[in-house]
This record gives sequence, C-alpha cells and structure tokens, in this order.
Amino acid sequence: MSDEGLFCSICMERFNDSRHAPLVLNCGHTFCRDCLSSLQSAKSQIKCPNCNSIESRSIDALPKNFILSEIVLKTLYSNDTQVDPWACKLHPGENIAFMSQSSRQLFCSECLADKNVNDLVPLETHTINNQLKMFSDLYESVNADDLNNRANICRRLGESLEGHKLRVMQEMELAYMGALQALENQYMAFKRKIGSGFDRERDKLYDTKELFCLLKEMKTLGIPIEQMGQKLPVPKQLQMIGSLMSINEIGISSEIKKLAYTPLECQNKLEIQSKAFEVPISIAETPMLLIKGTGPSVDSSEKKVSRFGSPTNRWGIFEGRNQVEAVTFTVSQKVYCTAIGIGNAYHANKSVKLESLKVLEGNSTSSPLLCEEKNIDLFYNGNSPKVVKVPLSKCLELNEDSDYTVRVVLKGEAGVFRGGSTSRTKTVESGLTFKFKSAVYDSEDVKNGENADDGPIFDIYFKMSLENNESDLRFSRFKVVGGEFRINTERQFQLLTFSFSRAVLLNAIGMAKPNNNKKACSVSSVTIFQGKSNSSAPIYQSSSEALLTYSEESFSQQVSLSKAMKLKAGQEYTLMVELEGPVCLYTGQEFTGAVNNYNGIDFKVHTCGVEADAMFYDNMETGPILDLYTASNDASSAFLLGEVPENLSEMAGGETRLSRFEGHDKQWHLNSENQVDSFSFTFSEEVLLTGVGLGNCVKMGNFITLENMQVVLGGCTTGPVIYNSSINTCLYNHTDTNPVVKVKMERPVKICANTVYTVRLVIRGEGKAYKGKKFRGATINQPDGIVFKSMKSKMSGNEKRNGDNETAGPIFDFYYIPLESKYSLDKYKELMNLIFPKIVEKKKSLPSPGKGQEFKISRYSNFGSSWHVNNDGKQVEAITFKSSSPIYLSALGLGNAYDESRKVTIKKIQIREGPSTKSAKVYDHPSKESLINVGEESRFVRVALDPPVFIAAEKQYTIRVKYKPGTPVCRGTSVDNHPFVEGVQFEFEKATFDGGDVENGSHEVHGPIRDLYFYL
Repeated sequence: MSDEGLFCSICMERFNDSRHAPLVLNCGHTFCRDCLSSLQSAKSQIKCPNCNSIESRSIDALPKNFILSEIVLKTLYSNDTQVDPWACKLHPGENIAFMSQSSRQLFCSECLADKNVNDLVPLETHTINNQLKMFSDLYESVNADDLNNRANICRRLGESLEGHKLRVMQEMELAYMGALQALENQYMAFKRKIGSGFDRERDKLYDTKELFCLLKEMKTLGIPIEQMGQKLPVPKQLQMIGSLMSINEIGISSEIKKLAYTPLECQNKLEIQSKAFEVPISIAETPMLLIKGTGPSVDSSEKKVSRFGSPTNRWGIFEGRNQVEAVTFTVSQKVYCTAIGIGNAYHANKSVKLESLKVLEGNSTSSPLLCEEKNIDLFYNGNSPKVVKVPLSKCLELNEDSDYTVRVVLKGEAGVFRGGSTSRTKTVESGLTFKFKSAVYDSEDVKNGENADDGPIFDIYFKMSLENNESDLRFSRFKVVGGEFRINTERQFQLLTFSFSRAVLLNAIGMAKPNNNKKACSVSSVTIFQGKSNSSAPIYQSSSEALLTYSEESFSQQVSLSKAMKLKAGQEYTLMVELEGPVCLYTGQEFTGAVNNYNGIDFKVHTCGVEADAMFYDNMETGPILDLYTASNDASSAFLLGEVPENLSEMAGGETRLSRFEGHDKQWHLNSENQVDSFSFTFSEEVLLTGVGLGNCVKMGNFITLENMQVVLGGCTTGPVIYNSSINTCLYNHTDTNPVVKVKMERPVKICANTVYTVRLVIRGEGKAYKGKKFRGATINQPDGIVFKSMKSKMSGNEKRNGDNETAGPIFDFYYIPLESKYSLDKYKELMNLIFPKIVEKKKSLPSPGKGQEFKISRYSNFGSSWHVNNDGKQVEAITFKSSSPIYLSALGLGNAYDESRKVTIKKIQIREGPSTKSAKVYDHPSKESLINVGEESRFVRVALDPPVFIAAEKQYTIRVKYKPGTPVCRGTSVDNHPFVEGVQFEFEKATFDGGDVENGSHEVHGPIRDLYFYL
C-alpha cells in the first residue's frame, strides 16, 4: 500500500486511534472520525464525498477499519530510527542530560546556559533502560488490549487521587483555621496578661505614691514612724495596709520583667490525620502491581546477610572441652532461613569437622530445636571459599521480633576463619533488619569469646517468600544415590540438557556429595545456556563458589542459585556445573527415565549437544547432578486482571458524577436578556462541589457562552454568594456527539450537609441548548449513600425564569467529592482484589460481625498493687481462652500506667489461634497504643480491635500483649476464669510461652489483661 492510503483523503491527516480513527461507510469508503463528524447533517445522515451514497448510522455506530489501522501502526514502527534520541536538536554534539519535572522539557548543558530552571533532575541512559526493563515480563505475557486496560486503570486511579488531594487540602484548611483560632485565643490571653501586668506595676507606683504622701503628713506632724498605727485614723490605717500589701516585692519581682522573659509560644501544629493518606498511599503503590504482576513476581530468590567483611584471622578451637559458638538474632519481618555461612578451616590442606550446626527457637543454647546439620567436613585448599555455605535440610520460617539462636560445635586443631569488628544491626533491603546479640549459654556449654561481635558464624541465607507459600518442587532423576563418580582431572564440567512443560523458577540444583571425608569438592561455577549446548551466551552465571562436603547423614546437597531463573515452557536449556578435582563423589543410580511428571509438570532430559570427553560429561543417565529445585511460575496468571468496574475512579475515592436526567432533548431557548437558569438543592452529607454538566449548543459548528455561574447560600438567587465564576466559558458543538459538557469550577465549593443552596447560571447565545429529558426525580439516592434533593428556587424581581430548572433545563450533572471517610483502606483492598484476583487470600469465609449490643466480661473484680514490666524487653502478658459460642471480639480492657499522670505504651496486641504465644496469628493490632492514667476510672482502658476478631466456638485462642518496658501497670486480682455472660461461657487458662517470650507471674491468677468486649 502506498503512503497515500494511510491518510484521510479529506483532511490529509494520517489515520490514528483517536480523532482520526479510520471509519468505514456503507459504501465501503473510509474517512477519519473527525471529518465524518463534520459531514454529519442535522438529521444524523452522512453523504459520502466519493460516491454520494447516504449513510444513516451515527458516528458511534460506524465500524472501524481494523486492517487499515493495523497497517498504519506497523508502518509507524517498521523502520528503525537513525536519530539518536539522546542528541539535543538545538545544539549538535550535545546530549540531553536534564529534565524539568514540571514541564517535562529536556535540556542539554548548553540549553541551560541562558535559562533559569530550578526543578531539574539529571537523566542517565542506564536508569531509563532499567526502568524500561521493569515492563519486560508484562510485555511478554499479555496482549495489546490488556495493556490498554492497564492504561485506563492508571488514568482512573489518577482521577481518584485528585479527589483525595482535595479532601486532604480541605482537612488542612480546617486544621489551619483551628490553628488560627487557637493562636487568636493565645494572643488574647497573652494580651490580657500584658495588660494586667502593666496595670499591677502601675498600681504599685500609685500605692507607693500614697505611702509617700502619708509619710509626708506624719513627718509634718512629727509623729514617729513606729506610732503610725496608733496615731492614724481608721480610714488612713486601712489605706496604709492596702498600699503596703500592694507593693509587696516591689523592685524585686517585676511583673513587666516576667513578661519580658515569657514570649508568646505558638505550639499549634497543622496536623492531618494519617488515615487521610492511607488510601492515596495505596493508590500510588498500585502501578507496580500493574507492571510486575501479583503472582510469581513475589521475591523468592535467596539472599544473604553478612555479619563481617572478608575473613582474615583465625578462631581457635580448644580440644577437651565442650566449646560452643553461638549467636542470637531477631528479624524485623518474616523470612525463610535456608543456610548458614560458617568459617572454613584456617590452614590449607587441613580439615575441621563441623560436628553440629543447630538453629534454635529462643535466645539460649538449650532453646527448642528447629533444625540440625551434623558431621560436615570443612576443608581449605588455598583456593576454596573461606566461608562455607551450609544448607539447611529444611527451610525455616523465622517470625518477626522473635529470638533465634545459631549454635555451632567445631572440632579440629586447625581452627577456622573468623570475622570481627561488626555492627550488631544489619539492614539488608526494603527495611529488613537483622539484630544480633549475645546468646545465653547453657551451663554445660563453654563460651569462647563474644560471638555477637566476632567469631566463625558469618552469614545467614534467607528468602523473603516461598512460591505459593510452599517449599520448592524437587525434580529427582534417580531412585538411588550411591556408588562412585570419580573426577581425575583438576576440573571437569558436568552437563545436563532439560526442559519443563510449564514455566518455572529454577532456584537450586541438587549435587552429589563426596563419598569420603578425604577431600571436599568445590563448585567453581554454575552456568545455564538456552539451547542444547554451551555455544550460546549464558543466561545465568553464578557469582560465588560453593563447597560440597562429606556427611554421614546425607549423600546430596543443595546448591542455590544467586537468583531464581525464569525458564520458559517447552524451551531446552543446558546446565553446566564446573567441579574441581581430583575427587570422588557419589552418583545417581537407577535412572527414572527421560520424562517424569511432578505436580502436573513434565520434566524432560535430553541428550546434550556438547561432545563428551575428559573435560565435559553428559549427566543424562548418570552423574553427580541429581535434582533440580523449582517453583511453579505461571506468568499469565501473575498478570491476570479481574473485574475492572466502570466507576473505578469513584470507587477509589475520586470525583463522583450525579446525573439528574436519563437523556437529552433539543428545546432550551436562550434568547432573553434577563434569563437566569437556577434551582435549589441539598446534599445529605458534606461534599466538595467540583463541576457541573451543562447542555451544549444544539447546532453543530456554533457555540453558546456561560457568562456567569454562582452558588449561593439559601433558596434564593439573591442569597450570600459563596462561589462566583470569574471567566466566561464557551460551549462549542464541534462533533455533535457531546450534548453535555462538563464545566470545571475554578475552585471546589464546600457544601454542608442538609443545607439549602442555589445554583445560578447566566447562559447567552443564539439558538438553543440541549436540555434534560426523563427527570430522575426530586430525590436521587446515589450509590455512595448520599441523598440529593432539588427544588424550585426563588428569584429576584428583575430576573426572568425560563421554565422549571428543578425538573428540566440545561443543568444536567453535578460533580462532587464526598468529604466523609467512605474510602477506607479495607474498601480499597476489596476493590484491588476485584482487579487483581491473584492477591486475594483464600480464607475460610466468616460470618459478618454483628451490629447489636456490645457485651463485656471482666476476669478480675478487684485492683491490686502494680504489675512490673522488666527492662529487658522480653516480657509478654498472655492468657488463653475459649468461648462456648461464636463471637466477635471487639476490644480488650488492659491495665493502664499504675501511677496517676504517668503514661505507658502498649507495643503489641495480638490474637493467636491456639494455646501458645507463638501459635498462628489471626490478629495483629495496626498501631501502638499510648495510655495515660488520669485517675481511678482510667486504671483499665478499653482498646478497640480494628477490625473485630472472629472467635470460633470451643476453640482455644491466646491474647498476647507487650508493654514498653520500664513503667509499672495496673494489675487485676480476685480472678474468675469461668465468667458467663448472655448465654456465652468463657474458659480462661494459662498460656504456653514460646519462642523467647518471658512470663511475669501467673496470668491465670492476676495481671493486666482484665476485660473482653464482644458482639454475639
């Protein structure tokens, strides 16, 4: 097709997907939407410019020429541009290096020589390229329509963010007005203080004057000063006493001096509730879900926190005593521990036995065991790693703020590498923090130095998540591991070609261990190629070595990849593992076949395309490559979009449209000079009025003018004006497809609940405007619960009413922003769960919380002495309970600070399903609670749970509360562990304290957890 066919023959503009979209007429000729709109007659007919045939369908009903549209798109992207996008068009030889954040204008350094731009950000090629790479997975997984849907979601959420901005600004204005009022009150109080201070000092001067006059009279009469009391008449005596009292501290303590050193302190803060920002923050984070998806994009790659730098010194091992190395740590959020890094043997060609490596739940070397690895040989040949990664036989879930201890027993005179000079707090990424501290040693364990600051325990390997909340899938190739695989050369490459029937994430490789304790085997590199050989560029190459060590307990060892590799369905890959020899390893035996199915995924092994020799060995049917560990990665489900509501912007808190009519008509005249269109209205809740929808000019190619728009308080057009437009607005009928035009108000107008207002419009122009048809009624109930009422307005004598605007007329729509807190974070999450079905948690459905009466049970009937909270931060208050009927737990009554006027902070409130403080968590309080004792009535404070917690009948739950250390709290006594309220029997008993939680006293007898509030 020639280029001429890509342009509209009327306007000669290139076809596109918007105004110049190619539309096909009945006769088969194609023109752009813009031109056909201009050709449409008043009878909605179009005469074809080429053949004069009549098209009776409307513009919106005409089909799009999809073939032509696709050709235009392909032509646009068919040729690679030869122009460097980074070259400045104004200054040859210069590259653009800056961008203005406000205007998005690009500049080179020469451009800025004569410009003053103060909002520049530097541009870097690699940053732009990295940003583009974020979209690569999405781009490969979805089609063009899906990308268009994502664009529309972003647009609508952007509109909703504008609504939240107006709400926050309104709240800020209220805070500002409140601060101004408080400042005014402070100012008036300070002003009174200044006035009274000066008045008191003035009165002292006057009283001193009176005393001087009195003394002058006495002096004139010759009366001694000590006889003044007897000689003066009673009025004079009273005057003297008053004056002497008034001048007390005269010259010593001046009221004016006090004022000079007491400035007016303005302590008001413009505070906006953080809740107002919760939904906007989530909206701002939503685009990443659109880009990255919601499934396999969860980070399940293995990471490492290193406590020390490069190891250099030796850590001694003393024989004949039970020497134990141990360190305790906590994590700030849940992770999955996969391996521990231990210092290798210090001297070359000497070995050290790692007799035991334990991970314990608690802060002691005798805490409960989670996992143990035994009898691992550590061997250093001068080239092998100085820190050995010891994989754990199972992935350990580590919970936030719980103590865990790594306990290591080493044997061997060679000693091991040690680390030192470390910080006890290590922040890794995304705010994840590991905190290390000294472990508590059991009486039989011998401590060798301070492992919290140095020692042989170097690294903790972990994952942020497990795919699908499950362990990795293991694809085994052999039924038995044993025998001997000998590597006689200094190095040998083990090869395996394979494929999967579904997309997966390859996390690790299962390798055979040495079959004796003479020598460990170093895995120098792990490389993955796409295809059946190693001739192509690698798609993965390991960044560090691993060590395969002999063990009596197991014959295989996981070698984790530094990052999870996404492998495509049906694609052949070649794995190449470089091993250092000479060494003897175990090998795979009883090959399970070329095709095996695991969890619905076909795993195939293929003959490798590399010719086998002494250097390369094909592991297809035997060899040391035993297993592949993967996680399912269905990319299409990760990027699956669910239901996208038409009113997404409104549901997310954006501007809401209120339509007064169901259709439109062409009969509203605008000829009278004094004509005013108005009606009165009310909203049932506070809103910000942001715009109106007005009837456009009926005749295409013509316009009418909105000369003035007012909102007045009350039911008359002459009431107090609270909004008055300052500019004229032209309503132009360009395409005859927009009978109603939205006119945005110059500023939002606050409308109070159930208050009458009147909208007053002055519209001028020749001809007619569209008017409303099929009035929806004087009372309109909006989906958001707001009720809108319209009524006839009163008008001034010189204004001319043009029909009944309250039931007809050119005022079609109101646009508003609700101000009440309808847009909670929970509601936004529900909305996102519709759009992103992959992120919905599959939970057992629960009944809705009741809205009836709230009941209360109190475990204690008396008040005792203070309950001490230890300073070590380990103390936890907990009690286990069950109820005979299902309830919703709505609040707890907890002990306040013991001393009056003291404050105490509750750091954590949790409800756990089971009898232990470490049972599965069903509720975690969203914030800290600060309590202050203001008297006897505030000894126990009701703390609401948000949201209420469903408690199943006859099932044990544990309340776990943690106070900030140091402040004694109120304690309840005279316990009743079997209270009965409204037909519900409660049973309380002692909780089990696990995972480093320390009990302080018997909560089943006394303590600070007193009340339970609940709904039936």
